[in-house]
Amino acid sequence: MNKFLFFAILAVVSLCSANALAPDTHFPIEEETSFVLKADSTVFGEDSVYTLALDSIQEGHYSAPLHQARLTYLTDGSMKACSRSDKYVRAAFDGTISMADRHNKHKQTIVVNYDNGLQSVYRQLRQPQVHAGERVKAGQAIALADKRKKEFATVVSFYVGNELLKPNHIFNAATGKLQDEMLYCKLRRGKFISTTANYVGYAKATARMRQLMVTSLSPFQRPRNVSSMNLFDLSPLHWCYPLVNSYVTSPYNVERELTDSTTYNHTGVDIKTHINQDSIHAAFDGIVESATMHEGYGNCAILRHAMGLETLYGHMTCFFVKAGDRVKAGQVIGLTGATGHATGDHLHFEVLYHGQRQDPALFFNHKTHGLQPAKLLLGGPQLKSVAVKHGSLFPLYVDYKNHRWRNG
Repeated sequence: MNKFLFFAILAVVSLCSANALAPDTHFPIEEETSFVLKADSTVFGEDSVYTLALDSIQEGHYSAPLHQARLTYLTDGSMKACSRSDKYVRAAFDGTISMADRHNKHKQTIVVNYDNGLQSVYRQLRQPQVHAGERVKAGQAIALADKRKKEFATVVSFYVGNELLKPNHIFNAATGKLQDEMLYCKLRRGKFISTTANYVGYAKATARMRQLMVTSLSPFQRPRNVSSMNLFDLSPLHWCYPLVNSYVTSPYNVERELTDSTTYNHTGVDIKTHINQDSIHAAFDGIVESATMHEGYGNCAILRHAMGLETLYGHMTCFFVKAGDRVKAGQVIGLTGATGHATGDHLHFEVLYHGQRQDPALFFNHKTHGLQPAKLLLGGPQLKSVAVKHGSLFPLYVDYKNHRWRNG
């Protein structure tokens, strides 16, 4: 009797151990494509476009996986729904159950083919309420959700053909409702590429804005219909402060006195470095208009840029460029000096707009040696500066995030 009891206990322990070590046999997301329709030409037509107007689907004709659910986008491309009040997993739209397969005591996978062309695969389910071939309505319970601590949870993936769609193209996690936009899917070489009307509109608006953006002041780049220039948009590769490790000794437009007691206003800024004959860098991409001796300026180089802008570099010791050379921003064009009307080694730097001298501080912060956070208004004889916080594309980005863009 004791021997029989020993073998009975051993059998029970072995069975429990086997169940404990049994693998979790619910399908991972990478295997779900074997359950859904193939995106081939016999189903959709080669190079066809599938569209779904999510913004036209009314309340009652769609449902989140769980009522009053908290939706989360998972990194594997699926969406998790958690609810404290609803334990029933629900069909997203009207459709037909194509598979309701039990894999073990606790795990269930249900695939629904919807009338609108989408498919969804539900995981983490218990006690299915439907069977293969059954018609379901949007919001109809198809299974019990998995119980996790004090809430119910399920995971759903959306497909068109056998291509996984991003869940944020379907549901808005913040509101739990459908996205207020159009879903676009393009079949190309047997695979669907999906996007949304918001993104299409944003991409088109971005392309239009890029045509108007000034990213470089090269005279060979001619932006169309430009009325302003946002300094945030200038690429770091296309601008450079003329002197590194320097400081301004005489600002723009300050009144100065000549030897004959006459006065004049300073037409640029005097920039000095801690060493003599320091390297002078081109402020922007441009063409060397002249590199020669000018009265008062001494050895002076003038660079021509886009939109009527020019920069002038005076009192140089020598030139490293000549007239007609193309230069890049940051390129060394010469060395500082004291030629012309100068009392010490420094750089006299000017900015001109259509021949009219402008304050270089409209472009550069002389303390940080960076660009000003400003937009320059073009068109008049003088540049006007308007303070801004972001580049030209930033408002488009904000509008896109707020779903204000439409295809058009």
